[in-house]
Amino acid sequence: PLSSQVDATAKVYRREGDGRLVARFTRLAVPEDAPGVKPGEALRDLPAVDIVADEFTHRGRKVGRVEVLARHEGAAPRVWRIEKLAMTNPDSALTGSGVWRQGDASDTSLAFKLDVTDVGLFLDRFGFPNHVKSGKANLDGTLKWNGDPLTMDYATLNGQLKLHAEDGQFLEMEPGVGKLVSLMSL
Repeated sequence: PLSSQVDATAKVYRREGDGRLVARFTRLAVPEDAPGVKPGEALRDLPAVDIVADEFTHRGRKVGRVEVLARHEGAAPRVWRIEKLAMTNPDSALTGSGVWRQGDASDTSLAFKLDVTDVGLFLDRFGFPNHVKSGKANLDGTLKWNGDPLTMDYATLNGQLKLHAEDGQFLEMEPGVGKLVSLMSL
């Protein structure tokens, strides 16, 4: 379910193999009331995709430019390889790639790098305003979980993360033990 605020400059669907969707959007928005993917719903019929949205808005949050390039490879068990996952906006840039192994024991793995030039603006963009002022950060790592790419199973989530942050200031910390709790909620 996409909003009526979709401006497509080019979109093509080809029925080769499992299908291939190629789309270029000026603006693409997923509305706040769009239903999510329910755990256990089959995503096995996803086509290969080559999607670029210059202005992507997800549930009211202006994410920025988004690019996704993914394709199927192999036979059983099937693999959906995410060759490129990218998000760029004025305060951050995310790049990544991954694999979704389909079958009885479906799992997803993702390697990514996030560079943030203003942590305060980045957190505000994703719904956490007034936690940090300014700051720079780099986060990179790998994640793996059972299930598909759109339904992260937190109980099986594991991986490695490396974070480097500097030059920022935490805002509105509660006194005493509240400081630790506020920091952990961030």
